[in-house]
Amino acid sequence: MKSGSNLEKVLSNGDFAVTVEIGPPMDCNAEVVVNKARMLKGYADAFNITDNQTAVVRLSSIASAILIMREGLEPVIQMTCGDGNRLAIQSDILGAAALGVKNCLCIAGDHQSFGAAGKLKGHPGAKNVYDVDSIQLVSILKGLRDEKLNCWDYLKCDYGPESSRPCPAAVDETSDGVNGGLNAGRICWSVKNTRCFNMKMGSFIEKKKICFTCGFFHRVKKEEGEKFQMFKLAQGIKNPSTLHSMLSLIEDMMKIHDRLNSQFDLYTTIRDITSEARKVTWARRSIVFLVKGNPPALYGDFRLRGKDVHVKIEINDDSIVGFAANHKQTVNYAREGLRADTDLQKLFNRSFDEQCNCNTNSLLAVPVFDSENRILGVITAVNAKKGYFSPDDE
Repeated sequence: MKSGSNLEKVLSNGDFAVTVEIGPPMDCNAEVVVNKARMLKGYADAFNITDNQTAVVRLSSIASAILIMREGLEPVIQMTCGDGNRLAIQSDILGAAALGVKNCLCIAGDHQSFGAAGKLKGHPGAKNVYDVDSIQLVSILKGLRDEKLNCWDYLKCDYGPESSRPCPAAVDETSDGVNGGLNAGRICWSVKNTRCFNMKMGSFIEKKKICFTCGFFHRVKKEEGEKFQMFKLAQGIKNPSTLHSMLSLIEDMMKIHDRLNSQFDLYTTIRDITSEARKVTWARRSIVFLVKGNPPALYGDFRLRGKDVHVKIEINDDSIVGFAANHKQTVNYAREGLRADTDLQKLFNRSFDEQCNCNTNSLLAVPVFDSENRILGVITAVNAKKGYFSPDDE
């Protein structure tokens, strides 16, 4: 449903819709419209209010619509192309919408030369406007109804989807359509490292004070009303089967949690964690690196092409995994595409690929802490099947 009108509901259900035409008077006598409304109430799904029919001056379609709405009828206002340019038309439409009108019929209208002069209040010498035709008018109204500002439009920044360095919100396809936005353009506060105000904003927790005082946040909240979504419960889930799969994965992860609380076997737990990490993120490989030794370093074991591989990574800024542990920060790396970050490109250490004879195109590194916020290790997911790791994966 777009407008939420009764007429739209009838048509959406595939039912036969009935509308009745009400012609406003050639003066300001509101009782004429009210009496017609009371006489016709209950006989139609909606009531079409003409706009200067026969090219004669009459009580406006919008004013008449308000009168019949007071009587409990649903109006369909008419908007003709001959009597106003696109500015005037859009202004009238916005005014009608603000007053609760939900339906509009776009028509060319009767030519001004048809209106007889004199008693009928016609003006056959009036100039035609026709700035737009009826088809163009439908497109304009659709834009007023459907097209909503995304954050990059509101801030007038250079980080939209077409940018060479787009903001993470501009390319987060898992949030497409939320609050009526493109990608995460209208739920940007939930996306990590957005480039609002020409700076990286960090996680939601880090930037929430700024977001909650931002005019764009309050604009979206006001525009969406009861449909406003602060967050998405399961971003990217489009259908019931996908939701079922995601819930199954979450249940498997909870089982690991239960086993950790009951009996702890390090190698079994690592195997379970890496297995579930691959499933949840659709990664081709997952490795758990644990902090060991003095001085401490990260150690991980995995199998590649049937062989056991043992890896040691220093806790410093010479690699993505080491950086994640050193700064206690999740790092999401993509080698190429819109999600590629030049800073992370410099951080990525190719010696690991050379040592293991493999090729890393995307890498998600998530640090793990104990109850006192001490680093225990880093869980990694490598080479997402979709080419990148999304904020959901994080």
